[in-house]
This record gives sequence, structure tokens and C-alpha cells, in this order.
Amino acid sequence: MGSQPVPVTLVCQLEMIARGFLAAARFLLALSGGWTSAARWQRQVLTRFNTDIDLYVPRGTSVGTVVFVHGLSVLGHRDPRVEQLGGALATAGFRAVIPAIKSLRELWIRRDQPEQIEQLIAAITSDEELVPGGCCALMAVSFSGVFVLRAACRPAVSARLSALGLIGAYADVNSVCDYLVTANRADPYGYLLMLRSYYAECETPSARFLEALERCIEHSITESEAGSFEGILDASHPDEAQLIQLIADPRARADMGRRIRSVFDADWRDYEAPIESLQLDVPVFLIHGRDDRVIPVEQSRDLADRLDVRGVVNRLCVTRFLSHGDNRIRWHELLEVLRVWCAFAWFFRYCQVSAKRRSE
Repeated sequence: MGSQPVPVTLVCQLEMIARGFLAAARFLLALSGGWTSAARWQRQVLTRFNTDIDLYVPRGTSVGTVVFVHGLSVLGHRDPRVEQLGGALATAGFRAVIPAIKSLRELWIRRDQPEQIEQLIAAITSDEELVPGGCCALMAVSFSGVFVLRAACRPAVSARLSALGLIGAYADVNSVCDYLVTANRADPYGYLLMLRSYYAECETPSARFLEALERCIEHSITESEAGSFEGILDASHPDEAQLIQLIADPRARADMGRRIRSVFDADWRDYEAPIESLQLDVPVFLIHGRDDRVIPVEQSRDLADRLDVRGVVNRLCVTRFLSHGDNRIRWHELLEVLRVWCAFAWFFRYCQVSAKRRSE
């Protein structure tokens, strides 16, 4: 008797898995600078929905579209790390759509921010020029993961999604707040941004206090390892002395943490990750740096647990190749490279247009 033919669906699945591994290899090589990727893609700059959008397009045939939401960064979509990611996605064969988001570039946390970014994501995913074929994956980094999760809860958006990819995201905003306020190893950047947004929306401090706080934020961006700000603040001035106390005094920090948490429970409640409302048919990829000092790795572990309870297919990869927004792929660590490669291959398998799981 002759051999039985292999089912077409199985052949398609095997092809998607193979393409996922190939895309992941190209992506990691480009992301680490090991592959000159610029010749393999071009960047177009568009204006849609009152914002600039960078579109990274492969020179060959695109296998899918990925919409990426950048984090709290003054350079936003033009942060070199974001540009590198866009180029790496295009090198892997994907159209990368990366909008500039004003409030994130201005480092704000505001009550209206989640809804505004959610609406922007919904508009982008429904734009046929940006997302040909009406299907895409969503990616976000750090704090912006919540905006992608919120958008994915909308049935109209979810119907167009092939997958979600979250880099260093959080599961519970209050526990992240507690970590940034109380943990000695926490990067001061996150706490300072929460302070800035809290005072902008909830209190009216002096101009001198706000100017000193801005100075501390700029210092934390350029000197990420710095633990003290006394050298750039004037302790003889009452307003700056108050800020020194909020930064250096554990009791003052703990009290401020309680005040910030109360805002996250009220006006900022939309920053809670809405796992219970997430659609069940959108797989979620989580990757987190083992030594992340802004959002601790336990947050992605908790997020994976909550996705399991919800019944959402997900994959978690914890790696020492990431910190917070930076990658340091060391190719001689073969087992770690293999783990990260397999994890991205899993995600890219779903990102392909042919992997769309919607009834037409």
C-alpha cells in the first residue's frame, strides 16, 4: 500500500513553525547588530490620526504586520533601541508600525492616557494602508504593555489580532508601585516619574519643586546607576529639601507610595492590567529581563499565571540577555540563545498573516 498523504493543515502548520524559526534567527541577528539589516528594509514616515508613524517595510514580501507601542521615553519612536527593534522586525520579514505617542514621550501618567492610546491602537489596526489584510500582532515594552492589553480587550480590535508580545510588562500596577517606592535595587527613574505625574494631577507644588524634580528625572536618565540626588539638589532651599526627603527618607517614601497607590485605585485605575477581560483566542508572548530594575521579573511570571487561569495560550521567556529596554545577546551562551530563539520563533509563528485564526 502507498503512504498516506500528509494533511494540508499539518503541512501549513509545519511551514509556519519553520518560518517562525527563520524569522526569529533574522530578528535576533539584526537586534544584536550581528547582521547588517538596513539593506533589507526601508523606513517610511507617515502622518495618521494626528501623530507621526514610522513604517519599517521589508524589501521583499512581508509575512505579517506588527504594531509596536514604545515606552516612557523622551525620544519615543525615535529612541535608538526602538529604531533597532523596528529594523529587526523588518529584517525578519514583518511590517513594523511604530507610532509616536506624545504623552509617553513627555513621560506622563495621566487619567486620560490609557483611553487615548487604546483609541490610537484601534485606529491603526483598522487602517488598511498600515495593516494590509486587516490582521496584525501588537507589541509593547514595559509600562506600555497595559495599553496593548486594554486594546486587545476590545472585540473589534481582537478580531484583527494574531498575537500579543509584551516585553518587560507588569501584572499588577500597585505591586510595581510598591517595588519602585521601597526596593533598594529599584531604578529611581520609575519612582520619579510617578512623583511627577502625581503632583501634576493631584497637588500644586511650587515651581521650584517641579523644576528640581525635572532635574532629578533628567539625571536618572543619563546616570541610571546613580542612587543619590543630593549633589544636584540644594538642601538649603525648603522645596528642594522636601524633594530630597521624598527620595532619601524611607518613611517619607512609604507615605508617598500610599498616596500614589490611592490614585492608581481611583483616577488611574485604568492602568490595572485587564486580564479578566482579555479575549481567549489571542496568544500572548511574554519576555522579561531577569535583572530588570524598573519592573521586576516576578510581574511577567504573575502575568503568565493569570493568563493561565484565564485560559489564554501564552509563553513566558525569562532571560539575562535583557535589562529594561536594553539587550545584550551573548552568542557564546548557546543554551540561553537557544531558549530566546525558540521563544521568539513561537511568537513569530503566530504573527504571520497565514496564522490568522478568525472566521472571515
